[in-house]
Amino acid sequence: LLRGLRRPCVMDCKMGGRSTPPGAPASKHLLQRAMYAHREKLGFIITGFKVFPPGKKARYYSIMHGRSLNEEGVFAKGFLPFLEPAGSSSRICRVATEIVRQLEQLRAWFTEQRIYLFYASSLLIAYESAPTQADELGVVVRMVDFAHATPAAAATAAAMATAAAPDENYLLGLGRLIDYFRRAVAESAALPPG
Repeated sequence: LLRGLRRPCVMDCKMGGRSTPPGAPASKHLLQRAMYAHREKLGFIITGFKVFPPGKKARYYSIMHGRSLNEEGVFAKGFLPFLEPAGSSSRICRVATEIVRQLEQLRAWFTEQRIYLFYASSLLIAYESAPTQADELGVVVRMVDFAHATPAAAATAAAMATAAAPDENYLLGLGRLIDYFRRAVAESAALPPG
């Protein structure tokens, strides 16, 4: 997925407000809630990211960092450090705009699809932090770990009752991600170029 990127900044987001399969025991739901306290409100959790600050070695942010991020802190301590290595405010704006465009494409598919219910599936988001003279953005947004899905028809009776509806669990996280990256676009567009 990252072929051709020389210094890719990469983020993994585990999607959905819950990460347990339909029909899982209540004890498993409670364990997941304890591990990821803010996930139900955020609709996702950042399970880690790697960035290349200009002129420095790669910097890694672990799953423990992601678990600590609540609704107030996830933008300042998650998305801003992820986007900063893009460089100038205008390039950050372009990178975040392209991420939003690709997330919107995925959201359009999730709005239509009624075949699968996803849980514990991830999105990989990446971009090139060391562009060539052509200033290629190298933005990549792809589903990974999508084996964590269950056919809607094989879901529990409660899930089957809503199988004709979109996968609201996944859509919650997509919507929130789009909101955060749009915020990054707005904030970087408001800064002086450079």
